[in-house]
Amino acid sequence: DFASFLTGAEIIRQGSGGSMYVMYTQRQVQQSLVAPAIHRSFYPYILPPVTALMFLILTVPPYFVSYLMFFAVNLVLLVLITKLTGKEFDGAWKYKYWYLLPLGFLPFALVMVLGQITFVVLYIFLLIYKKLEAGSDFWAGILSSFISIKPQFLVFVPFALLMANNRKQYLLGVGLG
Repeated sequence: DFASFLTGAEIIRQGSGGSMYVMYTQRQVQQSLVAPAIHRSFYPYILPPVTALMFLILTVPPYFVSYLMFFAVNLVLLVLITKLTGKEFDGAWKYKYWYLLPLGFLPFALVMVLGQITFVVLYIFLLIYKKLEAGSDFWAGILSSFISIKPQFLVFVPFALLMANNRKQYLLGVGLG
């Protein structure tokens, strides 16, 4: 997944955003990114351009350095997610090794290794929940607009709207985000 995200970002960085979804362009860019590594697979970029924008900064260093940087971001997000969910579940803190629990969950390890944006999306969802719980509907709306990085999760927006105390403020936040 990381290779496809970086491919989309690199196409934008090169000023070729108009050909972002041309498979030949993607293949050429991706091959140039992963060289000199032997990389026979091709991972097409299929998400909205806004997702690629998140990765623009990672197009500057070499591929492996970028991968390690994103790995570190995912690791920080995993710690933040674990801490945030631990606060939501009062009994979790009585377990001595609460923070180690995610490290033993194979899908989380795959997210880390493959360079997926699952933790980014999960962290956004948790922040939306916290904002709705606190009555900050406008900021929950702003955060809800960020989940457009994975369009399939936009189905959540109507449910968050139903949870909002001030639906106009929530929608305003979604619209401005």
